[in-house]
Amino acid sequence: MPCWKRRWRTRTRSCRCWRTRSKRPAEADLASAPGLSPGRRRGPARARCPPRAQERPPRRTGAPGASPACGRARRNRQERRSGSVNLKLDNLKTSLAGGAAGLTLTLALGVAAVPAAAADFPEAGSTITIVIPNSPGGSTDTSARLFADALSKNLPNQPNVVVQNRTGGNGMIALNDIMRADPDGYTLGILEATSVVLPPVLEGRDYDPLSLEWIAQINNPLYLAVASKASGLTSVEQMAGTGETFVQASTGGRLDGSTLGARMTGMAMGFDVNPIPHDGASEALLAVIRGDVDWMQGTFPTIYAQIDDVVPLFTYTSERIPNLPDVPSVAELGHEELLKLNGLQLVLGATPGTPDDVMATLNAAAEAAFMDETFQEGMVKANQNAEWLDAGETRELIQAKIDLFSAARDELLEE
Repeated sequence: MPCWKRRWRTRTRSCRCWRTRSKRPAEADLASAPGLSPGRRRGPARARCPPRAQERPPRRTGAPGASPACGRARRNRQERRSGSVNLKLDNLKTSLAGGAAGLTLTLALGVAAVPAAAADFPEAGSTITIVIPNSPGGSTDTSARLFADALSKNLPNQPNVVVQNRTGGNGMIALNDIMRADPDGYTLGILEATSVVLPPVLEGRDYDPLSLEWIAQINNPLYLAVASKASGLTSVEQMAGTGETFVQASTGGRLDGSTLGARMTGMAMGFDVNPIPHDGASEALLAVIRGDVDWMQGTFPTIYAQIDDVVPLFTYTSERIPNLPDVPSVAELGHEELLKLNGLQLVLGATPGTPDDVMATLNAAAEAAFMDETFQEGMVKANQNAEWLDAGETRELIQAKIDLFSAARDELLEE
């Protein structure tokens, strides 16, 4: 930039203030001014600016040698800067206020748009599946279908509740389906309590029965022991304390609930058991009626229809049942510990890890379904013993069975 366009002063042509731009100097003045040299291009010579340290006047207003114009110029600049800063601050405050209002509105809309998780379960038109380990037509299947209808009516949005029969593996196939399902509350299971406990306690299966999200016990079938008329047995006194071996009609293998229950009954009462496996309770009952075996245990609905063809021995109850007033209970016989052997308590559970709010919805709906009049009437007609335990009591039942079979594990595993 040409020197004459800058702020400068010379001895031959000075300005009142070094900050004030001077007019273009005359060529003669440029030639004679010290510190100036002619330019290389054609035209007037160009001046060099003198060093500021030597020529710049004092900055402070009122200082010796300072020009009044310098103070006014500085004050004007300060006022302009101050006004600019204030304006920027005002604009910033306005912008922040508007942004905060927009952010507040956005957050409010966002919160309003997020529904509560519990309110979404179950979704309208959805399907909840209850998995059971039994074949269609049995007592467990009947109880499960009655409960499924009642549960559907008492859940929000009244979803479809269906029963899926997953037989095989002593209940392990059904249990695996429940354990491996998504923990969203749409897969439930109605299982026999003992069948859940035995695999990890006696077979070393790698799962914890208490890890399931237990909801309730909905059925506690009356369990009783009967003898074949051909065996000559007329009362339990003929068996207890004899040490003899009696052939039992089992409904499964060596570690089946009915087999283990019979063996633990014999251990408590003082006789031995030789279990013979059969394909289900109906086949076992026919074997007793034919005289192929000495005795068996089973549920009241299964046996009562053929009660005239067998000899009732005792019931796995705390007191005598009205339908069989002459048959003693195990509690009456002094063996209250055998009350836990009823392996057919039907317990309702969900997949491990199901959220708490979903579980709360299921717990409330399950209790309402159990109290449903249609469910209660259906259970009475099916000769089922509907008995309610809440979630905490169901966990206590499972724990009691774990303790019972763990204590007798070594004896039960003996050949």
